[in-house]
Amino acid sequence: MPPVDGPPGWTPERRRSFVEFHRRRALHPTRPTERTFTITLDGTVVGAARLEPHGDDVEAGIWITRSYRNHGIGRIVTTELRRLAAENGAHHLTASTTLGNIAARRLIDTTLRARVHIDNDCVTGVSDLD
Repeated sequence: MPPVDGPPGWTPERRRSFVEFHRRRALHPTRPTERTFTITLDGTVVGAARLEPHGDDVEAGIWITRSYRNHGIGRIVTTELRRLAAENGAHHLTASTTLGNIAARRLIDTTLRARVHIDNDCVTGVSDLD
């Protein structure tokens, strides 16, 4: 998603931009570019996840609200995204993050069981699903 100017956090403008960006991608009239899911806990939306196909491969993305991070939600969602990608015929699942995002790097290393490549500030993991 493109950056949104303003203070950090989920401002009304950032929420609106987030929803519009993913709605355009998931509901494209001729070719959806991703499947987007809400992450809920006890009826409260605490984040979002996506799967974006690239041929036989799929890219995964997860965003969890700060106050719900470090509660194991990322691990559960990552496991489910891996299952869905494999169930839908993907051969590889890819995820990327920044060098400083230790929680996401841990998910890539342990939950995805991915081969990791680091290029400058970008960490990319590729997991075999076959």
